[in-house]
Amino acid sequence: MTNTKADIEVDAENAPTLDELTGEEINERLTEVSIEMPDGEESTLAEVAADLVVAHNVIEQYKQGALALSQSIDEASIQHEMDGDEEVVEILKELKRTAFGVYLRVKRGDDELMGSREGEYSGYFDDDEVKQ
Repeated sequence: MTNTKADIEVDAENAPTLDELTGEEINERLTEVSIEMPDGEESTLAEVAADLVVAHNVIEQYKQGALALSQSIDEASIQHEMDGDEEVVEILKELKRTAFGVYLRVKRGDDELMGSREGEYSGYFDDDEVKQ
């Protein structure tokens, strides 16, 4: 099977495991091997890895941002409640529910993947070995 930009033959049966490769060998594989992306374009494994790092960072930013927004909404709710503006308080309660919901969706997913919450993928990332 051929799957690299450099048209290097890959022998899947005798291929070394990731633990058996040196850092230099891993870097070579990351830059030489490419895969077809959902849009039909080819990307190197290094490009895929970089995209995944960005995705994880963006998800973490959404989680933290949703929690911070939820806290800001709480403060605004208190102020509007003291001012007697019940209509705004009701709107803020709904916004709080939505913002905190975003936080919980990501947090619960993180907890499940790390093994501290039960679910279909519980513990998927709780050790160094990725489970398949």
